[in-house]
Amino acid sequence: MRAVSRLQVLPPPGSSREDSLVDGRFLLVPGVTERRARLARGFTTVEATLDTCPTRPDQLRGALLTPVVLKCGETPVPLALTPVTAVSAPALPEKDDFESVFANLEAVENPRLIVVGGDAAFAATLTRLMRTDRLAVELAYVPEKRTPATEAYGLRTGSKAAAEALQGTARSIPLIRDDAGIALVGRALVEGDGPDLVGEAYVDDTRLFSGSVPGLRIEPTPTLPGLRAAVDRPRWFGGYRWLEGRAVQLGSPGALLTRDGVANSRAVKRSTFYRHDQDWLLVR
Repeated sequence: MRAVSRLQVLPPPGSSREDSLVDGRFLLVPGVTERRARLARGFTTVEATLDTCPTRPDQLRGALLTPVVLKCGETPVPLALTPVTAVSAPALPEKDDFESVFANLEAVENPRLIVVGGDAAFAATLTRLMRTDRLAVELAYVPEKRTPATEAYGLRTGSKAAAEALQGTARSIPLIRDDAGIALVGRALVEGDGPDLVGEAYVDDTRLFSGSVPGLRIEPTPTLPGLRAAVDRPRWFGGYRWLEGRAVQLGSPGALLTRDGVANSRAVKRSTFYRHDQDWLLVR
């Protein structure tokens, strides 16, 4: 007889995969012999042969991992994440807010950090991982609604994002930061301190604009070269004229910079966004 260490739960017809969660956990049945069982609520089980007996939903795929949730602001935590160790922080966490998070990450093997919040919180978290040399930590994102970051990386929202955060695979992607050492996960907007943005900008060696424009938008990309930039002036048939590259540089008498919804405290004369020398691990 072969050892069966887990029974895979299959939901009944008309139910979603998320319905197979009971109190945030998949129904897993350890055993030493083949067995079949019928569980409550109409769920059926199918035998599976594994080397280990997982007890958490985050162990369903790949190697054993331990998730930690960072709940930022008032964003609700999906049901699937309620059994996971969680740390609360403001909508825009600062340096000291990560001490407890990092303590939890360092206490476990193969940690995965799940950010429940908005783009500002997600960017702040990636910034802290970058500044503290923790880019080997897998990072997942669970926003309540669509954001520039979900659009940039093709991420889900709500309960679907929670399921992906637990079961998804971490992939190495380019990390985009600026010369202030702040990571960009969704979108940076640059405006002038007057009616228009005055100055000059280049994407790598290609000039993006020179003179006056309504503004500038910069977004990360999940593939190389790593970012794209465009004058913030949609074309008459829709969309923007994007230029892709490794870096974008701006010079201006005065520019107002907003990163992932967070406005810079003062106007800048120069700003550079570029690919960091290390990638980061995004779960998707």
